Order: sequence, then structure tokens, then C-alpha cells
Amino acid sequence: MRLRRTIAWLLLPILVLLILLALLISPLGTPVLRYVAEAVVDDLTITRMDGTLLSDFSVSGLSWQNDQWKVNADYVEINVVLSCFFSKKLCIDHLTLNNIAITQTAVSDDNDADDTPTADFTLPIPISLNALTLTGFSLALPDQSISLASLSTKGSADEKIHLDSLTVEGVAVQLAASKTQDADPAATRSYAMDYSAPELPVITLPMSVNINDFSLAPMTITQGDNAPIEVARVTWDNLSFIESQLNWRKLHVEHSQATVDSTGGIVFSERYPLDVSAQVSVTQDDVHEDIDLDAQGALDDMSFTLKTQGTYTLVAQGKGNVLTDSLPLDFTLSWPDQSIPQIEGGQLWQGTLSFQGEMGEYHLTGEAGA
Repeated sequence: MRLRRTIAWLLLPILVLLILLALLISPLGTPVLRYVAEAVVDDLTITRMDGTLLSDFSVSGLSWQNDQWKVNADYVEINVVLSCFFSKKLCIDHLTLNNIAITQTAVSDDNDADDTPTADFTLPIPISLNALTLTGFSLALPDQSISLASLSTKGSADEKIHLDSLTVEGVAVQLAASKTQDADPAATRSYAMDYSAPELPVITLPMSVNINDFSLAPMTITQGDNAPIEVARVTWDNLSFIESQLNWRKLHVEHSQATVDSTGGIVFSERYPLDVSAQVSVTQDDVHEDIDLDAQGALDDMSFTLKTQGTYTLVAQGKGNVLTDSLPLDFTLSWPDQSIPQIEGGQLWQGTLSFQGEMGEYHLTGEAGA
């Protein structure tokens, strides 16, 4: 009798574990999971849970808030490939989110900045995401808001975040009106030239990011009562941010009055070395310009070449150092004979314009034919 009782006590924990496991992997367990989630997390409410961990698992009508934030989600569905756990990976076949709204209801009083350098970050286990679909997202802050109609992508994350075919549609950004300061009539007005070199921060991401085949269309940016800025499309073949180095390839931006195509890179540390190439096409009223820009070097020793063709033709070349208060510059602008369409019979003769020197000792010289 005693032996049977001992065996029963030994088997009881196993039986309880099996019951809990059966609840987790069967539809009967979803009400239990919902109850446990609402009991453990304060101010969390869930309207419905469906599915199991062995198939599609969904949550409907999720709502949570605290003193500063409020989160609502109409629908969330996830399918986790459990076999990946044997290889110490988290594999998500698909993740679907519908109508996600995040609102900041109050601003924290803690304004102390954390100057601690950003440490490298690595996920505890690799994550693979076969498909992410987001429909309807909004983030509302006290002075600004952002919303998007849809987002889709796939990717992975481990020591770096890698995304493929990231497509974003219907982005709207609302910014607060810019604050203006009334001029002090008693203040002394100075017309002397002055320049203070900027102190550039070192920008480093805790985890490298690589994004291939990005597409955004369209995007609207509105500030206060100003007319909205409409960006028809933004695309790129590849963008990577590794430690402090940002590189992009075949960046394309479309606006109603201009298009930009660019490839290049910049390192956000020390001298900010860069190598950027850009082609800009501008059309406004009866003026059309095709602009080629190349810039190399670093902010303390940068050289550039700019060429324009179209309504006006000119070539600009220069170099400079913007990291010293003396701001040394050497700039030359040249142009051929050309007409001025805005002035009837107007003519601009071939000429050059040069600008060299340092702060307080700049020299401007020019030469033109007639």
C-alpha cells in the first residue's frame, strides 16, 4: 500500500506537467492562457484567443495601458515552427498584425540623459522570420504622430538584423509647428561673420542592420499648418549600418518637383569620412536642371564637384574643412555662354567666380566675357 502511494506521489508532478502541456498544445488551453495573461499583466485585456502553439495562434482585441502608454491591437497571429527549437533557433513562419495603435498618454518627468556608451547587443538565440505583415499602424506622441497603411517583409536576426523585400505603404507624419522666438529689441545686432565648428557625436548601433530591396510609397510629412510635403516614392537596393558606418546603394527618391538617385557611405565617428555620389533632377515652373554631385574625403578635408545641365549650365568645384572655427574654403564656379530664359533677350556670358580664404579673410574674384 505504501509503495503504491509513493509511486502515485512520484507520478503526480509528471501527470500535472502532461496536463499543462496538453492544455498548451490544444485549443482547450487558450482560455487558460488568456486568464493567466490577464492575471499576470496589470491592465491587460484580451477579447479572444484561438489556435494552439502547434499551429496558428491568434489574439483578438488586445488592450494594455499604464501611466504613460496605451496599446491596442485588433488582431495578432503567429505561427512558430517548433522543430527549430532543437537547433536552438526561433523560427516564425508568419506573423500578422492588424490595426496596431500605440499612444503616449503622458510624458515622463525623468529627463536625465544617459551618457553610457551603447554596448553591442546579441540576441540569446537566432530568429528567422519567413513573413511579417502589418496592416494599419499608428504611433501618437504629444507633439507628433506617424501612421502607415501596411508593411511587409521577411528576415532574420542574430548578431545583426537582416531584412529582405521591405515594403511600406501609406506613411503619414504629423509634426508640431516650429516654435518661433520674438527678437529682443534691446539686443545688440552684429553683422560680423562668425563660425563655430560643430562637435560631432559618435553614432553607433548596438546591432548591425542590413536591408535589401526597400520600397516606400507614398509618404506625407506635415508640420503645423504648413502645406504637406508629398514624397511619391523612396527605394533602395541595399542599406547597411554596421557599427558607425552607413552605406547605401541605388537610393531613389521621387518628389513632385525633384528626383534623387544616390550611392555612397559615411562613417559617423571622428572626422566623418564620406564618399557620396548623387544625381538630382529638378523641375519647377519653367526651370529644369539635371545635377551631378560627387563628394569625397572627410568633414575636415572634403572635396566636391557639382555639375548642372538644363536651363542653366555650370560647374562648381571646391574643398573645405568644416571642423575648424577658421572654416577654410576654396571654391570655384564656372559657366559657358548661355541664354537666360526668364529675361527676354537675356544673355549670360562665359565666366568664373572664385571664393577662397578663411573666416574673416575671404576673397571673392570674378571674370566674365562680354
